[in-house]
Amino acid sequence: KFRNDLKELNKVIGFSGDSLAVINHAVEILGSKLVIKEKHDNNIFIKPITSLPNVIELSYYGNSVLPNFILDAVVARSISTLLKNSVNYISHSDLLEKCQTLCEILQFEFIFTKPCESLIEAVGDTIDKFIINGILKTQNYSSQSAHLSHAVAENVENCDDDEMHYNHSRKTYYYVQTDVKKFQFYYGLLQPFIDVYTSSVLNLHQLVGSQVTEKEFLMEIISDIKTRLGLGQFQYNECLAVDSIRNSLKLLEKWQILDCYLQEHIKLYYLTDDYNDDRSLVDIVTQIEQYQ
Repeated sequence: KFRNDLKELNKVIGFSGDSLAVINHAVEILGSKLVIKEKHDNNIFIKPITSLPNVIELSYYGNSVLPNFILDAVVARSISTLLKNSVNYISHSDLLEKCQTLCEILQFEFIFTKPCESLIEAVGDTIDKFIINGILKTQNYSSQSAHLSHAVAENVENCDDDEMHYNHSRKTYYYVQTDVKKFQFYYGLLQPFIDVYTSSVLNLHQLVGSQVTEKEFLMEIISDIKTRLGLGQFQYNECLAVDSIRNSLKLLEKWQILDCYLQEHIKLYYLTDDYNDDRSLVDIVTQIEQYQ
């Protein structure tokens, strides 16, 4: 099934032959430290080793496949975010906005588009796939609530002809089927990354009015992630991967929330003036946490 999914994406999978033989060969290469075989009721199951540090190496191999589904994962996660404030209905424009924001957050983790390809167009194509797969169903204005229909009609009445087509696109709504297996698969793909970035922004308060070394700050974030894993707030041990933690700090630097300087070859982090208090950090935390 996974091979078929890749073929649908026109991806070259790099091998041929029977899938079972390929799976057995892959299991042999990975070794018993990363995966094990278990037999239940005459069925063989392959189980990953999710303890540390094995799971970090396993996620390294898995991340080479993830880019093939990255926009699907972004759209699914964005849909779920919108559904927190809605009951099964979301707007096309809101979905595009959430997808763009999530892509910006994860810009140091993935390349989302081909050279010269528009992100909006790529996301739009992915939304079309969700419609084909039955995850999204386009809704006409007439099928919305009376209040919504009235609001749309009023908006159209106030538009000139040149704006009509644009606003029609912006006012498209979807009914969401979250119980589709593909949606559930796509939704979970980004969870470790969201956990890492959430922990990073939640720990920014430690820098209010002070500065810490990069090593100290990384250790604080790692400690926080371990605590949340122990409490069951986070589920995936691979979110302890240092690369993603560093990437989250890169993002905060690019957003001019964090800054740093070298002192005797040691990097020191501190908050920029605009974010050097707890109140200013609330919006940043909210922007990341919304995707949890």
